[in-house]
Amino acid sequence: MEFKNRVLGTLLVPEKEYLLAISGGMDSMCLADILQKTHIPFEVAHCNFGLRGDESNGDEAFVWDYCTEHGLKFYVKRFELKDQSNIQERARELRYKWFQELKVERGLTEILVAHHADDQLETFFINLLRGSGMKGLAGMQNISANITRPLLFARRPEIEEYVERNNVQFRTDSSNASNKYLRNRVRHELVPLLEEMRGGSGHAMLKSMENVRAQMMDLGTYYKDLELRFVTRSTNKIIVERAVIDITSSGFIEYLIAPLGFSRDTFIKVGALGDKCVGKQFRSSTHVLTVDREKLIISAISNSDHEEFMINEKETQITEPIVLEFQVLSDRESSISYGSEQFDLEKVKYPLVLRKWKDGDRIIPLGMQGSKLVSDLLIDIKMPRNKKDETYVLCSNKRIMWVLGVRISEEFKLSNTTGAVLKISMV
Repeated sequence: MEFKNRVLGTLLVPEKEYLLAISGGMDSMCLADILQKTHIPFEVAHCNFGLRGDESNGDEAFVWDYCTEHGLKFYVKRFELKDQSNIQERARELRYKWFQELKVERGLTEILVAHHADDQLETFFINLLRGSGMKGLAGMQNISANITRPLLFARRPEIEEYVERNNVQFRTDSSNASNKYLRNRVRHELVPLLEEMRGGSGHAMLKSMENVRAQMMDLGTYYKDLELRFVTRSTNKIIVERAVIDITSSGFIEYLIAPLGFSRDTFIKVGALGDKCVGKQFRSSTHVLTVDREKLIISAISNSDHEEFMINEKETQITEPIVLEFQVLSDRESSISYGSEQFDLEKVKYPLVLRKWKDGDRIIPLGMQGSKLVSDLLIDIKMPRNKKDETYVLCSNKRIMWVLGVRISEEFKLSNTTGAVLKISMV
């Protein structure tokens, strides 16, 4: 089958509208030429990181001229990378973030990138050297989220042949010839060495990657079954029975928490250390994982964790971040239910502030003369770690009057001289 038809037969649908990422290099210009000749609708995005000075600007001008000549809508984004550490990974993150934003803004269907089979091989070895798990060794997917890779089946010589036969113009990135980057060393040194040692090793490794992807699909079915048995999900929380770790080690934990932004190091530690991890917490940018004796508790990090909620004197009820009711009584109640407390209104200064407790907070617990760290108070009652993270304090004039559900302050207690009473109830 003709190369062009093989590309079309993979993933491209004329009814969709695509955003094609073009660097100006051979691979992306090859894909652009095929889309043009087969009347697949697309718009073009180009990133200029300025890492090669005039050469980078030349790439941008080349893509601009190509789009102008062919009547294509063209978008360019210039980035400045001040921090030069791990520059390729940071550039990749910025690039894909912009592609996603542009796709939504333009109302396009999918993002097209021109990765091919040799990129796949290089990615395999890079991930292998990093100690990646099955997902990393499986390589890139033809379709992942809304990113499509129509050339992923093709080896580099096939693309070179198409470009030469169809007189496709492209730019050559001089940095691709340098062995400064790990990917280039894999491309120029390791892969040729393996081909020299055993002819056809590239095709064999690509086949192995297909096998890993197939096994991942089988594992995915197995893990979904385990999830039904051992995992409870709610809106902002995932609870995992720790017994499942004995069955699967870190594999199942990776399946659950990798999509939540946790590093591979996290699920290796959780899977391998067992009881040594009890009480520890691990954080991603969006979630916190707490290791309990019998469970793993994964909670979404709430915006309210660092917020302070002001309560004025006229409030009778609040509903955020939790529900509290406020009553002013002329006299104390002889008995109150759990979750309610009474305070000497004369000692209370408004506005009150409700917030999560934090390190260094102190309270004078009822019945004591000296202050005590809230953290020690929670330890004394053996409050589970995940419950600690959800504990609020109510403050008056920057003094903690109540650790909700735990203890009120000696400073705000009722006395023989108390007149009006403020009753606060957790609903």
